[in-house]
Amino acid sequence: MPEISVEGEDTASYNCTMQSVIDKAQLAEIPVFSVGLGTGIDFTELQQLAGQTGGTFAAALDAEGLQTLFESMGVAVTKGRCIVFAEATFVDPLDNAGQYIIRGLLTVNIKGRIMQTPIEFVVQAS
Repeated sequence: MPEISVEGEDTASYNCTMQSVIDKAQLAEIPVFSVGLGTGIDFTELQQLAGQTGGTFAAALDAEGLQTLFESMGVAVTKGRCIVFAEATFVDPLDNAGQYIIRGLLTVNIKGRIMQTPIEFVVQAS
């Protein structure tokens, strides 16, 4: 599995855009599995890179979460499935403590095959 490791914001690439990386990966039929680390960070480009190449995006809060994530990815690659861990933040902070029900649609793209399934989970805000 090809691996690309980056740290921080890209400030030095020349003639290399996110779209050119996506185009090259698509042309070579290489899925990119991108990982975001930390909180309060915009992972939009990493999600786009994974989504448009047939890979998967996952996020980890800290080094321990990153270790667990890589172990899960290793199992997923060898067993032929992918386990996704995700973190979400609200655009506007929640004003009140209590339970919130989050509903949405999970979309997965595997080698051009789009699969969707509804998701629902509960968030406890304190």
